[in-house]
Order: sequence, then C-alpha cells, then structure tokens
Amino acid sequence: HAHRRPGPLIETFCLIREEPLTREALRFLLDGIGQNLGPGLLRVKGLVNVAEEPGRPAVIQGAQHLLHTMAWLERWPDRDTRTRVVFITQGVTREALREMIELIDRIAARTSRAKARAQSQ
Repeated sequence: HAHRRPGPLIETFCLIREEPLTREALRFLLDGIGQNLGPGLLRVKGLVNVAEEPGRPAVIQGAQHLLHTMAWLERWPDRDTRTRVVFITQGVTREALREMIELIDRIAARTSRAKARAQSQ
C-alpha cells in the first residue's frame, strides 16, 4: 500500500548561472531568500561566482531564516566556475522559487543600471 505523508512536499532546485553575479545581485538574492522563503527553506548551499572576486568563489549556506555569513574560497575546487546553488524547500514549489529568483534578477539589474546612470552624471 502506498502511504502518503501529510503536509507540503519537499522539492529541490538547482540554480546554475554561467555569468558571474555582481556583489549587489548576490546581496539581493540572499536577502530575497531570507525574507521570502523562511521556514519553507530547509537548506541552501552553493558556490557563487562573484564578478568583483574573479577566481574566488563565495560559499553560501543556510536553513530557514538563518543564512550563515558568506565565506570565500581561495580558488575554485575544479574547472567549473559557474554559480551553483542547491535549494531544498518544503511547501515552496520550484516554479515559485524560479519566479522569485527571476524577480530578484530584474530588481538587481535595474538597481545596477540606475547606479551606473547616477555615477556617469
């Protein structure tokens, strides 16, 4: 007999980015994760390629509302320098997480453009 557990399903999602993220985009991502996923975030862990730190990946990890202080590796552990972040959620669908990340990307891009315009004036 099949048994069904009550409660929201646990899902996994892997964010992979070819292009480095700016520090600001990473800050938006981490803030968005902490503010929007809360107890639905069972675990997040990954390596992030940050544009301002070439060759040194940022290590992010956390669970629920607690995102640990970002750490830096001296170099990438292998030749793959893409951003790779794994999310394990409960009650947060992959689609909802994907939409949140896309929204955060748009906000970070707008903020960067606005800052660039302000600096060029």
